[in-house]
Amino acid sequence: MGEKDEVEDGAETEIETREESERERVRVAINMVRQDFDELKRLAQEDGETVSGYLRKALATERYLKDRTRSGGRILVEEDGIQREIVFR
Repeated sequence: MGEKDEVEDGAETEIETREESERERVRVAINMVRQDFDELKRLAQEDGETVSGYLRKALATERYLKDRTRSGGRILVEEDGIQREIVFR
């Protein structure tokens, strides 16, 4: 979030950074299977993220992968010296 600033009467006000003030936030509700939500929370905690932060990161990853594959790129994973192509449908 933004930085905190103390005003004369001792109350704190929050100062938004430029990036935060330029992006509109919306509250959403989604339905998902409990097991999927538990996995989402676990993955977020593992990365030191909130669920919202983790979803933003997942969206950015999806956007990156789609952009690369649409432009003819390939996504490769190498394990034990063997490369495999990941095909997204």
